Amino acid sequence: MTPCIKLVDKVRIESNIKKKYDKAQTPYQRLMTSSDLTLEQKKTLQDKFITLDPFDLQKTIQKKLKLLFKLVNVQNTKQRKAI
Repeated sequence: MTPCIKLVDKVRIESNIKKKYDKAQTPYQRLMTSSDLTLEQKKTLQDKFITLDPFDLQKTIQKKLKLLFKLVNVQNTKQRKAI
C-alpha cells in the first residue's frame, strides 16, 4: 500500500552514475498496469483491493494485539501463583 520508486536504468558516464527512476507506484498499481495478468486476475485483485481499508486493518490488528497481550498476562499470573 506504500508507493515506492523503482530503478529503471543505470548508466555510467565517466566517473558518475546516472540513474533513471520510474514514477512512484504502489505494488497494486504496478500489477494493474502490467500486461502479465489476465483481465480475470485483475478483476480479482481489484475486488480484493476495494475491501482493504488501512484504517479498518489497523483497528483489527490493535484488537488482536490487545487480546494476545491479555492472554500473555493471564499465563504469567498463573505461573507466578504456581511458584
